[in-house]
Amino acid sequence: FGLTLSLLFLLIICLHNRYTIGDIVDTLVGVCHQQRLEPKRTYFWICFLCINQHAVVRDSKHGKNVPTQVFLEAFECRVSGIGRIVCMMAPWNAPTYLTRVWCIFEVATAFQNKACDVIVAMPPKQKKLIEELLVGEQGDPQKGLDA
Repeated sequence: FGLTLSLLFLLIICLHNRYTIGDIVDTLVGVCHQQRLEPKRTYFWICFLCINQHAVVRDSKHGKNVPTQVFLEAFECRVSGIGRIVCMMAPWNAPTYLTRVWCIFEVATAFQNKACDVIVAMPPKQKKLIEELLVGEQGDPQKGLDA
């Protein structure tokens, strides 16, 4: 991972993806525990803060020709250099991540790179909601989806 999450970055992500700060923090802490990483010593690189997703369009509007391939290579280099991405799926029944073309491109790039791990994670509240749906509120599968 590469960039420390600060309150400012979290606010930008929340505005960008309509997530809550609590969901982001809880999800990333959960990923750290799942991966056996120390949350206070783990850094996360946030792609839209480190590579301008809109640069090619902006530059072309100003008459500057930026080959898409140059941009793609820069992004692929960053993803492969980091070695893993975290895809936060929230809300569980309509993940915002899957509605954004950039995010689909990001995960497709990671899947093409054999050395890159893709971690799919959910905020604990969302995880609890889907578990309750699948096995019922009291942990009884009979009260889950079939009910």
